[in-house]
Amino acid sequence: MSRKSTTAESELLQYLARRDHSELELQQKLSRRFDTEEVAAALHQAKIKGHLPNSPQEVQALAVRMAEIWHRKQKGLHWINGHLQQRGLPPISSSEAAELAKARSLVNNWRPRSVGKSEHQEAHMRAKLGRFLHARGFDDLIIGKALAEWKS
Repeated sequence: MSRKSTTAESELLQYLARRDHSELELQQKLSRRFDTEEVAAALHQAKIKGHLPNSPQEVQALAVRMAEIWHRKQKGLHWINGHLQQRGLPPISSSEAAELAKARSLVNNWRPRSVGKSEHQEAHMRAKLGRFLHARGFDDLIIGKALAEWKS
């Protein structure tokens, strides 16, 4: 059974059917299989047909939609903005209260494997939790405030 050859435009539409993609993401994915001219033509057609954002407001709206998904996954603002930048999208802003609420939720749901009573074990767990929050993209101020409220 032979497989039909796909065009860059049809593959672009398949990517967009799965989830929102930025123009940069699509360009990177399509350039793996298609030549530069075909990729450029497919991106141009997608913009004309309204499948890709044309204005800065539409690009910002796309960034906000993608960020909302990552906010629900409790990623920190630094992580979110880093991933938006990788996708060629503008950074978003978030209130300190919202970031602190996400960090608190993660801290409150975090269960260490072994709960110790000594100060050394407490410091070890606090450091481990701080690294966990840092890896999720929270800044040091938010991490400090969340850890100050944490009780092992």
